[in-house]
Amino acid sequence: MPAAKKEVLPGLEVFYLDGNHLAATEHRLTELRATREGPLPGQSLALLDAQRGLIVDLVPCEDGHAQERSLLPELLERIRAGIVIVADRNSCTSRFSFGLAVRQAFFVIRQHGSTLTSELRGRRRRIGRIPTGMVYERGMELHFEGATLSVRRITLCLDHPTESGDTEIHILTNLSPEQATASQVAQAYGTRWTVEGAFQTLTDVLRCEVETLGYPRAALFSFAVAVLAYNVYAVVKASLRVAHGAEVIKEELSDYHLLSDVAATYIGMEIAVPEECWESYRAMPLRAFAKVIVGLAHRVTTTRYPKNRRGPKKPQPRKKSGSRNHHIATSRLLVKRRKKKP
Repeated sequence: MPAAKKEVLPGLEVFYLDGNHLAATEHRLTELRATREGPLPGQSLALLDAQRGLIVDLVPCEDGHAQERSLLPELLERIRAGIVIVADRNSCTSRFSFGLAVRQAFFVIRQHGSTLTSELRGRRRRIGRIPTGMVYERGMELHFEGATLSVRRITLCLDHPTESGDTEIHILTNLSPEQATASQVAQAYGTRWTVEGAFQTLTDVLRCEVETLGYPRAALFSFAVAVLAYNVYAVVKASLRVAHGAEVIKEELSDYHLLSDVAATYIGMEIAVPEECWESYRAMPLRAFAKVIVGLAHRVTTTRYPKNRRGPKKPQPRKKSGSRNHHIATSRLLVKRRKKKP
């Protein structure tokens, strides 16, 4: 389904890299019953295909306290030549950057000042404006174990500071200017939040974090199954983009309402539709299968699954003094609220 693909950097395969810590579980295991601390069952590194919306690789880790960087060497072994890895500063290490370069892969990574031995080269040049701010470029050399790697440092001076108060961000890349301009690199990094959206869908819609699964391997297995379900849904969304247009699916379709409908309908279909009815789809050639699901996508009424648009975030009220161990009856607070109303 060529029309279903999104192009981030023209002519290049782009992948978003990010880590995900599983939420704390219930204290079901014997070893956890005597502690109030939240037990972390594990974490993972995920690689999301930016063009197709598929999670193509996963590095699971049973140690919930391990640094994400400790998982990078395992992922690095699977990286192939020619692809572009877009990642946040947690992945900005000399070993990972040089490892990608050795494998003839490319990176677009936000700079982390304390993890690199580097030296700036030349003067900073003003490139131009993108929707989020002004773009500048300067040369830089990275040093690691006697080797030197020449990269470009793209600086984005933001119109509005980030949540952490940063007014500018530095992005390192080994892409040449012919492969991607400084503005294209800055905008490509700005699309990295897509992988956060994938994790949110996994958590809120596909329930990848099961709070009753205390054993790390069970929790990670559950997460991996949810990832497979997410990839199935990615194929469904690709067919919907072809049938109804990418903008309609992005702006108007609710993942939650669509998948809730699928979950509710599936139980009845399992009873009503014999298993042999699905055999023809299993044996179908790839192109024929893609044509069939696009045909089915044309029959979906997308207005049945409207996306609810939330308003701007309101500032959080300051908490009043009080102990966490103290309890209060919610009904009494609601009675006070009713008395205040005219």
